[in-house]
Amino acid sequence: MNNVSTFLFQAKSMDTENILDYDIEPENEQQIPYEIIHPAKFILLSTITVGLYELWWMYKTWNFFKEKDKMDILPAARAIFSILFFYPLMEKIKEFAVTQNIQKNYLTILLFLGYVISGFSDRLPDPFWLLTFISPVFFIPPIFTFNETLQAHPDFNAVEYPHFNNRQWILIGISLLLWGLAITSYNV
Repeated sequence: MNNVSTFLFQAKSMDTENILDYDIEPENEQQIPYEIIHPAKFILLSTITVGLYELWWMYKTWNFFKEKDKMDILPAARAIFSILFFYPLMEKIKEFAVTQNIQKNYLTILLFLGYVISGFSDRLPDPFWLLTFISPVFFIPPIFTFNETLQAHPDFNAVEYPHFNNRQWILIGISLLLWGLAITSYNV
């Protein structure tokens, strides 16, 4: 109540031109925790979901940059068309790292080429189609960089949970069920 009465008192004493310029930002703004994922969890979730978790991570990361930089983008579209936006996202992560004096020198072009090749390797004959499952490896350097930058940045509260959350357990359960159905139908 004290802040409200102070605001009202100050608002009454201001002229009408300056009242719109009055800053009513809260003094003790709490940071919202941003959940980061350990690369090992990312690899497991990405592999078990056959790459769908990669799209989720890209969506969440693009959404982070949309909010942070006030960008006019569609994070879901950038995740769906990941082949077009993989390279720009990895570069954006490197630029973000530079703001915290974190120098990561992964070669984005090599990560991009690996991601594209592994993405199209599902069309190869046996056993080469298994190269599809290496696609999470190309996310590891950017994930490490993104996590380290978020942890070092004073404006963000980066939290890494050691265990899977409920959504991830549900995703694992559904994926294992689908894997089981695929394996049993293949053997029939």
